Amino acid sequence: MTRSSRVDAVEALCRALDGRDTGPLSARLDDTSVLHVPGLSGLGGDYQGRDAIVGLLQRMTAALDRTLCFEVRRSLVPRSGTLRIEGRLSGTRAGCLHGADVSVDATLAEGTLRSITIASADRSEWDAMWMR
Repeated sequence: MTRSSRVDAVEALCRALDGRDTGPLSARLDDTSVLHVPGLSGLGGDYQGRDAIVGLLQRMTAALDRTLCFEVRRSLVPRSGTLRIEGRLSGTRAGCLHGADVSVDATLAEGTLRSITIASADRSEWDAMWMR
């Protein structure tokens, strides 16, 4: 797996988390891909397959009145098939700003994202962001 393939995967994840475009991410997913969201919010759980993962990201964008924004603070693309992106996910709902610092960990094999975890160190901040 080339470094450019891993960098492309990071960019695809960032675009989708920024509420801009799920197309590049969708191209890197298949039916075995799993996204895990820890926590007690309405988003918590496992999402398996391209449709479920893309649907979750679209739901996140809609929940924040289409203002979902992901500010990347650091990305790590080691030689292995793992990726880590750290940043701030934010958006507004009904005029109130919500946000949480998150880390996105993913494994990549043969160009396909196999597993993705989106987690926040401050679980209460994360849960509040997604509870209505």
